[in-house]
Amino acid sequence: MIGLGKWFFLVCIVGSSLPLCVYAQPRPAAAEEEFFAFFNRVCLLTMPRLDKVRAIARLSQWKPVKGDLATLMAPADSASTGEGWAVVEGGRSMYVGISEGKLDGRKMVICAALGTKFDSSELVKIIESNRGSSALSDEVENLQRYRVWKGSVSGQQVLIQLTTAADDTVAGGTLAVMARAPN
Repeated sequence: MIGLGKWFFLVCIVGSSLPLCVYAQPRPAAAEEEFFAFFNRVCLLTMPRLDKVRAIARLSQWKPVKGDLATLMAPADSASTGEGWAVVEGGRSMYVGISEGKLDGRKMVICAALGTKFDSSELVKIIESNRGSSALSDEVENLQRYRVWKGSVSGQQVLIQLTTAADDTVAGGTLAVMARAPN
């Protein structure tokens, strides 16, 4: 088998009694590609409209998070509001959270997806190749790594942040997008 991009090919050897055969099959998407596609569909493409994320949650019958998990997912600023859902898609468990708050006096909206089954270095490659984004920072603090990119969605500037363990061998993390709230 020979892999090429998103496809696998099987090429048979041609011999006196063997015909030439070619077999092509889509390569299963890697965990990083699936996670980014989910984040893109739910968070990036809906920015800055959090009502669209809520609609996706209702239509997809996501379960709202409650209790301690809701407390952990809540925005750090108690003046900000937030909601979160537990999601199972393609056999993978994830969480989605949205919040509204203020940054330097401006109303901002955030949508974040948390996943546990991806390699952050591979996800970084996908982010940088798919959003035309430019890296702003890459910092480690308190055993967490924060990477931030500036990008654009539907003509609006956004910030994209990937938060992972400082140890890149630990899988998973949170991918978030922040934008100015609509007027």
